[in-house]
Amino acid sequence: MCTDYNKLIRRLEKRDAKAFKELFDRFFEQSYSLALTYVLDPDVANDIVQEVFISFYDHSSILQNITNLPAYITISVRNRCLNYLRDLDLEDRNLRMYYEHLLCVSTSDDSEELSELAKKLERAMPYLPESCRKICEMRFKGGMKIISIAEELNLSISTVKVQLHRAVSKIRGI
Repeated sequence: MCTDYNKLIRRLEKRDAKAFKELFDRFFEQSYSLALTYVLDPDVANDIVQEVFISFYDHSSILQNITNLPAYITISVRNRCLNYLRDLDLEDRNLRMYYEHLLCVSTSDDSEELSELAKKLERAMPYLPESCRKICEMRFKGGMKIISIAEELNLSISTVKVQLHRAVSKIRGI
């Protein structure tokens, strides 16, 4: 089996299109399942796995140093997922700061800024899916922590973060 991988890596280094298809076909399902366990969103998991394989194609010269191809793919997918979740947490902190700013503004005399922020929030809420809206209300109107929301709604922390990330995307689109 190891020699099969060595042959495949040599073909990949030569940028053999059939070798990349073979690599993708051989490892996609396993990689997708792994990504899905981390990000809990089928579309995001699919995107992450595709990014990993595209990276292999773009940087095929690094493959020559790989001694365990399946492990390398698994680690690459896991790292991309962790990067995505890290970035999602940054997104969540930015959204939280946005709403904290909204609360601070509400105590100031700048009613125009308050009015605009409140309007943006109110415009976004009807467009959010019910579960996402509920999570946003708990987080930003109720001031609950992500872990508390997850426990109350019987969801994973990652699911709550994904829902908050979706809300940020919707709010930015309005």
